[in-house]
Amino acid sequence: MYSTSAVLEITKDFQIILNRPSPENSNYHAYVVDYLKQQHLPDDFFKRLILKQEYFKEGVEFIINCIIIDWVLKDDDGYAIPFNLTDARELLNNVHFGITIYKKILNSCTTEDPFK
Repeated sequence: MYSTSAVLEITKDFQIILNRPSPENSNYHAYVVDYLKQQHLPDDFFKRLILKQEYFKEGVEFIINCIIIDWVLKDDDGYAIPFNLTDARELLNNVHFGITIYKKILNSCTTEDPFK
């Protein structure tokens, strides 16, 4: 049996709680159905996201709206930064490390291992 979520450790002060992308995960399914109703995504969206692991605007938006459930993130002073879409978007769009975190999230979600 697989868990519906997993923790992806980026650093000791930053962990991302991921929603398991699976049709059996009703929580994920609800997020995706609602999100897809609101968006006009390209026809090849899932091919670009999952198969090619392409870094693109729609991919970032999908991850922050459907894959990331929460995070444990502390600022330089040790204070918790609560998860919100604005900060998540800024983080994944950061030119220095955004693509690295994006790829780590996709790599974790394309295998079942983190959810065991």
